Amino acid sequence: MQFPTRVIGCVAGLLTLWPLAVVPAAAQSRDQQWKWCQGETAGPDGISRDLIISGCTARIQSGQEPPNNLAIAFANRGKHQGWAKNYDAAIKDLDQAIKLRPAFATAWANRCLVYGNMGQVDRAIADCSQAIKLAPNNATGWAYRGDQYNSKGDIERAIADFGEAIKRDPKWMWPVNDRAYAYQKLKQYDRAAEDFGLAIKLAPAYAIGYRNRAGIYLLQAKYDAAIVDMNEAIRIEPTKPNNYFKRAQAYFGKKDYDRTIADYTEVLRLSAADADAYNNRAVAYTRKGDKDHAISDFSEAVRLNPQFALGYKNRGDVFKEKGDAEHALADYNEAIRIDPKFAAAYTQRSDVYETRKSQFDRADWLLAVQDLAKVTELESNSPSAFNNVCDARAKVGQLQEALADCNKALALKNYDDALDSRGFVYLAMGRNDLAIADYDAALKLNGKYPSSLYGRGVAKLRTGDAAGGNADIAAAKALQANIAEEFAQYGIK
Repeated sequence: MQFPTRVIGCVAGLLTLWPLAVVPAAAQSRDQQWKWCQGETAGPDGISRDLIISGCTARIQSGQEPPNNLAIAFANRGKHQGWAKNYDAAIKDLDQAIKLRPAFATAWANRCLVYGNMGQVDRAIADCSQAIKLAPNNATGWAYRGDQYNSKGDIERAIADFGEAIKRDPKWMWPVNDRAYAYQKLKQYDRAAEDFGLAIKLAPAYAIGYRNRAGIYLLQAKYDAAIVDMNEAIRIEPTKPNNYFKRAQAYFGKKDYDRTIADYTEVLRLSAADADAYNNRAVAYTRKGDKDHAISDFSEAVRLNPQFALGYKNRGDVFKEKGDAEHALADYNEAIRIDPKFAAAYTQRSDVYETRKSQFDRADWLLAVQDLAKVTELESNSPSAFNNVCDARAKVGQLQEALADCNKALALKNYDDALDSRGFVYLAMGRNDLAIADYDAALKLNGKYPSSLYGRGVAKLRTGDAAGGNADIAAAKALQANIAEEFAQYGIK
């Protein structure tokens, strides 16, 4: 995060060394250099980072500044070198600031910030702790250390430090904003929204507060509220693509796909190479049933980002919906090549293997089994993953393996699909009483489950209950006319 300049423990009278009255040109130049050196890039009065660095450099090289002033120049230049990712130069400057003035808390805090940006979080925390020790009543050290704890994943400590910063400087927006992010990580969305609201009050000219609160509202499915905030963010920053991107997400949540498409189109007008925007606009086209526009956008997304596994998977889904098994498989294959742990791509590819031929093809179903077994490795706590592979194994005759998979699915969640699948396994094994028990349980949860009715009917006929069996089979056919033909493909008659 980026904070306004805060000089901790500054030399008394430092900021009044150069009065605003008319002074010689040299003094004006010196005054201007200090103004640049102590400036900030953010806010309505923000200046360029290069100008800040040049102002500090001019004072450092002037040979006219006492050690305490030099320490300020090195500390400010070091911080902005850090933001520019010139880390070696930044650390060198901040080391020099601390050497010139060991009790200068700002230098310690700024070095904390740079170490944090370098990923050296423990060194950053140590420096921020020293800044707090030197200036415990200044908010900066607390805010910067909170940011490091947040990066480290120690969210509770981060929140505590942000709270200390806010207590010391209630009008400083950034620690409020960052505490909101921390609450968001803990999924304490109401608290996060409250803090983002406070950040908006403290800095109403910053679009980031509205954008961040809108993000919380999206997580809470409060789409209208998110749109209100994003309208305000767009008013403040009408040319920022991310504002339209986030509002598009809210419109998508409301199923207003025309406005979703319009906002992603605006994103692409402002940022033509945004693969995510093409992908998301394509999803909106898909929801509208406009498959051709969807394929076009997905194709542009993967052209812009050839490693975009999700883009390939999504385009494969549209090809699958169009009945184009060849292109669907090609896209799923590419998605899996890019991301071998992409469980959804394996699941969707298995569905193509199962359905690409009008009649049951055991070789294709064995390919589906391989994919679905891979999904259980990737999602070992997913009941649907184990149920899917159980169902596929049962239909290719791998009954013992199927039973084990169904048992795992039901151990994770007792639900109708898994009970129906295990009922089918027992039916294929000839264990008719167990099949009836599972089908009974499935139908208790879902009374209009065609395969459970038909399977139970077959099991009842096998056990001599002709009336009950025929009634179940008739009920199943009323719900799904081809249910008998489907079971016959798998050897159940």
